[in-house]
Amino acid sequence: MKISEISDRTGISISALRYYEQQNLIRQVKRNDQGLRDYTEDDLKWIQFLAAVKSARLSLNEIMEYANLYYSKNEDFNDRLAVTERCRQKLVNEMKDIQEGIAFLDCKIAFYKGIIDEQQSKVIKNKDQ
Repeated sequence: MKISEISDRTGISISALRYYEQQNLIRQVKRNDQGLRDYTEDDLKWIQFLAAVKSARLSLNEIMEYANLYYSKNEDFNDRLAVTERCRQKLVNEMKDIQEGIAFLDCKIAFYKGIIDEQQSKVIKNKDQ
């Protein structure tokens, strides 16, 4: 598959794919006779995985750590599990922070709406008098 097809199928821009190769997140991509990248189905699966972990907000360093484990072909999955669990916990902590922020803003919104409703009630009462 050409790089443009991989980009279309994964939603990752061509420039990002090239950057991932430069950063060694995508490795060993074969080249055709013209020297163009020729991605395999396995490459596609790995790049889809990269897209997923990126959307899960893993840092470049965390993705690199996982890529090193993946490309090492080490079948001891304890390290991969540890990385995955650590990243999940980071997301859970971020989610808690976001939920607290939303709760705070909900209180402020309710407070301001209460003030506005009170002001509007006074205006209506003044008009009726």
